[in-house]
Amino acid sequence: PGTQEYIFKHALLRDVAYEGVLLKNRKEHHRRAAQWLEARGGERAAEFGTLIAEHYERAGEGAKAAAHLEKAAVRAARAAAYSEADAMLERAWALDPGRFSSMIELAVVRRLDSRYEDAELWYEKCRQDPSGAWEAAALAGLAYIARARGRLRDSVALAMEAVAVARGRSEKAAEGAALVELCAALHDFGDHARGRIAAEEALALFRGLKDRFGEGLVFNDLGVSLFSQGEHLAAFEHYEKARAAYAEAGSPLDAMLARANAGQALIPLGRLQEARLIISEALDFQRRNSILSHVAGTTDSLAELYEKLGDKPAAEREFREALKLNVRRGMKGSVVTNLAGLARLRGDASLAALALAHPSCNAEGRARASSVPGAAAAVPDKTFDEALAAELG
Repeated sequence: PGTQEYIFKHALLRDVAYEGVLLKNRKEHHRRAAQWLEARGGERAAEFGTLIAEHYERAGEGAKAAAHLEKAAVRAARAAAYSEADAMLERAWALDPGRFSSMIELAVVRRLDSRYEDAELWYEKCRQDPSGAWEAAALAGLAYIARARGRLRDSVALAMEAVAVARGRSEKAAEGAALVELCAALHDFGDHARGRIAAEEALALFRGLKDRFGEGLVFNDLGVSLFSQGEHLAAFEHYEKARAAYAEAGSPLDAMLARANAGQALIPLGRLQEARLIISEALDFQRRNSILSHVAGTTDSLAELYEKLGDKPAAEREFREALKLNVRRGMKGSVVTNLAGLARLRGDASLAALALAHPSCNAEGRARASSVPGAAAAVPDKTFDEALAAELG
């Protein structure tokens, strides 16, 4: 702020000037440039993260370069620029191989990008840190992946272990994150009472830490739980709280996800035009930003909206689109939920029975499939994989 900036008119002039600096002096110049940017960056310091990192790397200070690359990568990941974030974290790890914080962030980025096998490998590497500093975070990440893949019992067990480890080390932020994952796992498993307790504990922790992003996570998970239990107005209110918390924390992508969820909660309340505007706005935003994980969920909400409006062909089309996206992402629980939506739309008791019997069927999937008349007593005429292949074909 208040500082003039200068640039070279041509890259060639810059290169000639740079080559004119004696080799023995270059490292010191790079170090001073990095320190100046750190000191004078002010509110824009985060924007200069990669530039500061480059100066420190050329100054021979790999650890400081890695720290700035890590911060820049977290910022990029919040904007869903996963490839960019991944490259920065790979570089940070190469510059400072003992930096487990970069390793855990790399696992997070690959998890967010639905690269679950790679994410699992990096989470397991984090658990090899002899200090144990990243054990809770790694376990919580593994719990998320287990839940995404429909291994609900494993997800609950891993999340509980993460909470215990964080508490044993008195790590409040890690405990809050682990409780959020435990809350989500318990809700998917159908244990809403214990999930609510975990959520309340997480919310108290995040409020004590003044962590608005963490509060957003809790409110969103509570919204999901309330929606699956039929408490649609309460779900809408919690999604709106999540949106406000995410926005205040500077996470517009998550704020829009919460907004999309709020739109879904309006459908059973009969506020269809309002729901359509919100869901369309969210889907357009998510597609523009290539957020595949969010697009899949919002597309499913759009299918529910069309179903409520009585437009069965459109609902079928959107349920199938959401299904394809979730198959690509390896989200087994969401795949079952999409199939349960198709079963409800068609009144297909056989498909509903397959969804109910699947071990990855979560609370929302059970609610959809159970609403199909005769589902509980139906004898499916094909296997789950055969039914899925038929829908994808």
